[in-house]
Amino acid sequence: MRGTDPNSGKEVDDYACAVAWLPMLLVENAAQGRQTGAAVESFRNEMVKANQSSQNLLKAAAEINTGVKLIDMKDVS
Repeated sequence: MRGTDPNSGKEVDDYACAVAWLPMLLVENAAQGRQTGAAVESFRNEMVKANQSSQNLLKAAAEINTGVKLIDMKDVS
């Protein structure tokens, strides 16, 4: 196994059985899962912003073309 120990940050270059590596691999897997979750959340937040911008643009275009003031659904209870 070659890489970096997620607990200590030290370089690892050792040969051992899979069971011996299990604790370190489990820690690394959990870290990668957290990183993936954070990336997905960040991407979602960017998509929400882009969607809101698109809706505002389409609303403005519709108001200009029809001459009718449209209401925001977020203002409706």
